[in-house]
Amino acid sequence: MPHDVLPVTPLPYGRERAQVARLFLNLTRTSRNAIAPQMTLYQWGEYVAIGCQVLIGHAHGRPLTASQIARFLEMPRGTVLRRLKAMVELGILTRTGTRYQLGSAKAVTHEHVREHLRNLRLVCTELFNLDGNITGP
Repeated sequence: MPHDVLPVTPLPYGRERAQVARLFLNLTRTSRNAIAPQMTLYQWGEYVAIGCQVLIGHAHGRPLTASQIARFLEMPRGTVLRRLKAMVELGILTRTGTRYQLGSAKAVTHEHVREHLRNLRLVCTELFNLDGNITGP
């Protein structure tokens, strides 16, 4: 074995974990491509986290403030405010007073939903077809 290559330690449920990670990245890429294709996935990650937190508040009937989002995500409030402002301008979110909820973003088209569902179906199929080995991807 070459001196610069470490032995690979088996990862419990490695293939399943890899499928979930692949799904997350595919969903992130699809949403980024639809809404802000000029951004890198790295840049888009903050928007995804904020959007998920807003979605949770909205789904529970309790739209959140920037301070609440910042606290939940452990992010600086100023950063959250800048991202929220951009998300409102993109139509992803709406703002009522100091609270945010999902908007009617141009990005939520039938084709994008179909693409998300295809990705989800592929991952679920692969997960159900795995033989249970824990040897990794």
